[in-house]
Amino acid sequence: MRLRPAVGLTAAGLIAVLGLPVPVAAAEVTTLYVGAGTGCSDTGTGTRAVPYCTIGAAAEAVEPGQTVRIAPGRYPEQVTITRSGTPGHPITFRGEDPGRPGKVSEVVVGTSVPGPTIAMKGVHDVVVGSMRLRSTEGAVAVTDSSAVTVDRMFASGPEKTPTTTPAVALSGATSDVTISRNSFVSTGGVLVGAGARRTLVTTNEIDGSAEAAIRVVDAPGTAVTHNTLSGNRGPGTVLAGGSGDAVLKNNVFSSNGADAAWSGLELSVSEASTRGTAADYNSVHGSGQAAYLWAGARHTLAAFTDATGQGAHDTDVTVDFPGSHSTYSPLYEGSPAIDSADPSAPGALGTDLLGLPALDDPKVANTGPQGGVRDRGAYEFQGLHQVEADPDLNQGPYPLTVNTTVRTDESWGAPLSYTYDFGDGTPPVVTTESELAHTFTAKGDYAILVTATDSLGRRLASVPASEGAYQARISVRDPGPLTAALAVAAPGPNLERTFDTSGSTSPWKITKYTLDPGDGTPAESSIFEGFGHVYAEPGTYTATLTVTDQAGRTASATAGVTAAYTPAGFVPVPPKRLLDTREPMMGRPWPLGPGESRVIGMDAPAGATAGVVNVTATNAGTDTHIDVRPWKGRPTGTSNLNVGPGQTVANLVTVPLDSNGGYFEISNNAGAVDVIIDFFGYYEPDAADRFTPLTPVRLLDTRQGGAKVGPGASVPLQVTGAGGVPAGAHAVVLNVTATEPTDTGYLAVRPSGQDGRPSTSNLNFRPGQTVPNQVIVPLGADGKVEIFNNSGATHVVADVAGYYGADGKGLFTPVTPVRLQDTRTAGGPVPAYGSRSVQAGGAAGVPADAVAGVFNLTVTGAGADGHVIGHPDGSAVPGTSSVNFTAGGTASDHAQLPLGANGRIDLVNRSAGGMHLITDLFGYFTNA
Repeated sequence: MRLRPAVGLTAAGLIAVLGLPVPVAAAEVTTLYVGAGTGCSDTGTGTRAVPYCTIGAAAEAVEPGQTVRIAPGRYPEQVTITRSGTPGHPITFRGEDPGRPGKVSEVVVGTSVPGPTIAMKGVHDVVVGSMRLRSTEGAVAVTDSSAVTVDRMFASGPEKTPTTTPAVALSGATSDVTISRNSFVSTGGVLVGAGARRTLVTTNEIDGSAEAAIRVVDAPGTAVTHNTLSGNRGPGTVLAGGSGDAVLKNNVFSSNGADAAWSGLELSVSEASTRGTAADYNSVHGSGQAAYLWAGARHTLAAFTDATGQGAHDTDVTVDFPGSHSTYSPLYEGSPAIDSADPSAPGALGTDLLGLPALDDPKVANTGPQGGVRDRGAYEFQGLHQVEADPDLNQGPYPLTVNTTVRTDESWGAPLSYTYDFGDGTPPVVTTESELAHTFTAKGDYAILVTATDSLGRRLASVPASEGAYQARISVRDPGPLTAALAVAAPGPNLERTFDTSGSTSPWKITKYTLDPGDGTPAESSIFEGFGHVYAEPGTYTATLTVTDQAGRTASATAGVTAAYTPAGFVPVPPKRLLDTREPMMGRPWPLGPGESRVIGMDAPAGATAGVVNVTATNAGTDTHIDVRPWKGRPTGTSNLNVGPGQTVANLVTVPLDSNGGYFEISNNAGAVDVIIDFFGYYEPDAADRFTPLTPVRLLDTRQGGAKVGPGASVPLQVTGAGGVPAGAHAVVLNVTATEPTDTGYLAVRPSGQDGRPSTSNLNFRPGQTVPNQVIVPLGADGKVEIFNNSGATHVVADVAGYYGADGKGLFTPVTPVRLQDTRTAGGPVPAYGSRSVQAGGAAGVPADAVAGVFNLTVTGAGADGHVIGHPDGSAVPGTSSVNFTAGGTASDHAQLPLGANGRIDLVNRSAGGMHLITDLFGYFTNA
């Protein structure tokens, strides 16, 4: 059942429906005003011009017969009422009338401080109504008071953990209190405490109470009538102690007693409370369980009537509430609650909880006594229960002709007439037509209000303009052109850009915004302002916005867009395996097929610009190459590693990430191949560790007086303090080479201090091979790494190429992978012991002040075994290696190399034969 909030009630309405005496002639001051905000004063007299700021200030000044009128707003206070009215001249506190049935008052009162929001003690002749109350310990507390009315209040607690404190609590020598037309949700319900006399609880809705909805304890003469009580953890109503002479009539009980201790119990009356108590004309649905507890015995409906003589006209049926309904009519047509109540029950008010009158439903037989037309529960069903005004235009230049269509929900078949008020000062139009055209001739904002009247005299208005998105509002503007405006907002993560189109204007409503991002992707259309777009690669683009208005006109605007990655520091992580297609997926291996791509996620946060992974290919069915690129990125014409049948090849890859961080894509060119991916770190704009490139220095060569690393063994390598790596470094860039291995196996490089066999690898080898790979790995706490050999025995060589630490300056910017050099298509092969210079700075978007680059070097068609040495142009050739190759083979290696002052690197062929050399760029470093 959907919860329905209560509404406000005027003081005059209260006097009429509650039978209060009519006041005598007005005093000099009949109304005190409260309005939080500028221009108020608690030291004044509460006039309309200068109202009180707080309700408490008005409570200290109000006199019998006066009304405290509270303007919409928030009042963070707890109000204590200590002044009283007189019989026929009550003091009244009420919120501003909310304007229509079903609308909750916008007067919000209360604080998070423990204690009731409104407290009364020792007072009489007081009316409080039409407010939203918030409190951690109840909404209203009445003690030792009389002739008090609490009407049309709304209070709610937390839905998942309702408070057990009553929303309204009566205590002490309290008498003749009326609790009417309130809506309490997830509260402690209503408590009529010991000592209270002649309390009327009528026409309330109480849902989701942590206790019984209504608890009456040692309080005789209580009348509980016309309430809708549902979904409460305790029974709908409990009469405990000595609470006799009570009346329980015309209520709807549904789905109460949810807690196991109550188990579907709806009505509980103690033995002492049965004396003089009458229960009848209630709808009590116990979900198949005994819903009554009377004098200690549980009963179903039939047994209850037979045993007690009570409930002769009760019904055990479900009073459903539609899942979607207008707030004007919570019941549905044909409900058993309609026209079935006892009109003589105490406290039968003139209107229901929503302020609607009782009407005779012509489709339902009147089953209440005396042919009454009252419905059971807190709501009265209305045949006319929804009116909507739907103009075909809501904006345009004058003169603007608007056709308004009225849609109604009217279930009784009564003829309707309509009163159209267009809000522009023209006289209202009364007609039986449900569609009417009207021409607005002057600039302004207008609200269309349509009131429908049926033949029974029932009147219902459409939603007024004060109620936000559902209003029928017309904006009439000066005639003028349609203009488009496009601006680029602050950059989002990575290559995401946000466009601001809010500057586009037209006197007509703009019906469509179409953005061409300028990168060849399809244009994006929306009926709303603003776009976000993720570019596939860095660059400068021209975006075009086209707008269309309701008159069919179009206009366009352009804006230049620069999509670029933010320079970033490095975050090393302990090596972690992300993918191994050799592991069964759904019971079978899952190799990468010919032309197949796969999206891989890594543990990198949103905003990370690039990831560092080691990619290994094995079990290839044919010669192929693997491409690693940003997710949804276009193929770049570059490659990261080449592999053939019977080979296992590994290579380090630095790959740009998608704008959400953590995702990239791999693709296989031909055949089927298994792929293993290990994760070593990521670049993030706010990361503290920055790169310092070093002229490569050899840190380890077990061939120089050392023994090979045996199977299952590790060789420790001290990195800090050697080769220019300082003690504060957190990660290191190494070129690691396995040479002269005796068996097929792999090397794994990891921080020192790790236990067990590593779960990742960095390079793979076969007997007699020389295999290099670059490694980026965190350092252990002692500044060391360890190099683990899986099988056989092999010599190990390690060269340091740079490090990451807080003292570094280099920030990394990825680029869409680009080929800088391919001697197969230009320049011819590199001769034996020859070299080639490659321009990186100033090429492919790399700035001239870049200090290092991230490359992939591939050697193919070599005439003899050898290696390539990469170093900054203009520096001495170091005794290290970047790529090792064999005659006739193809070998690739990741190379993170410093740039010369001219932005170039030199690549030296250290072999007795010529070879082809391919150089791909993946990013660059600049100094912060």
